[in-house]
Amino acid sequence: GSHMKKIEKLEEYRLLLKRLQPEFKTRIIPTDIISDLSECLINQECEEILQICSTKGMMAGAEKLVECLLRSDKENWPKELKLALEKERNKFSELWIVEK
Repeated sequence: GSHMKKIEKLEEYRLLLKRLQPEFKTRIIPTDIISDLSECLINQECEEILQICSTKGMMAGAEKLVECLLRSDKENWPKELKLALEKERNKFSELWIVEK
């Protein structure tokens, strides 16, 4: 029962993130928050995101970050993202509403 609920929740957050992706890309500096999200991502993904940030810029890196989060099956990634954003006082955190 409760596991199903969590998966549905994650699905909601995925849809939200997809919808907010344009905002995410313009407001997120992946290099600022990636260390806080490292538990939700695979090491290789983190490295890839940082690589993209340095070669193609922050927006491209943010796009990749979205991609990786959408694939993540760690059920706490929405909350981790929220915490990371709040820590950075990022404007996007106002859009990223996570149930406590």
